[in-house]
Amino acid sequence: MATGLFCSPRQPLPHQHSIQLPKFFLKPGPGDLWLSTVEAADRSRLPSNPQEEVYCELFLVRQDDLEPNTFFTDQDQHQLRAAIYVPVNSGIHDRYRLSPVIVVEEWEGWRGDDHAPMWASWEPGMPVSFVESRAVVARLFECLSDYEPNRHAACEILEWVVAILVGVPEEVGSLHDDGDKTLINDAMLSIDIAEVQLADQTKPFI
Repeated sequence: MATGLFCSPRQPLPHQHSIQLPKFFLKPGPGDLWLSTVEAADRSRLPSNPQEEVYCELFLVRQDDLEPNTFFTDQDQHQLRAAIYVPVNSGIHDRYRLSPVIVVEEWEGWRGDDHAPMWASWEPGMPVSFVESRAVVARLFECLSDYEPNRHAACEILEWVVAILVGVPEEVGSLHDDGDKTLINDAMLSIDIAEVQLADQTKPFI
């Protein structure tokens, strides 16, 4: 039996005494998964093929713990959001050149925790920008439209997805590339896991 440790349903053990799994045992969420596929060169350029590429901005929104406590680790709320810009010469109607802002992932906890996603340590409001395939973005947004934080805007998101796929070459739009397919499939699985984790966090403690 542990002595001198006060266990709480909010934080079972103080951080320094917690049993932590190494990060390589933890499946990344949609945010880290997406970021892991971005090439370094794509972070420092603009879209070169307006019919196939878009400009992405991912940014962190953080809400401090509403019930801060000097004894327990603060459980701040983190959201990774995404906004997409379609090039002006893409052939897409101006109405759809800017995507709805969506939530890619939510996470609650201390941003310095070993289990925290990589993006949780970003400076809030400071975007991370990169170029991405328009087809990949469309499929990811389609998947994320069913993620709980985005469901209120699902119709708007899906309307935008359909609009930006117009004019995309068939071989790109159908995601024949195995790497793209893997990203989409893994993202869908990560979203499902995130939904379960979010549901667990909202269960009342008995």
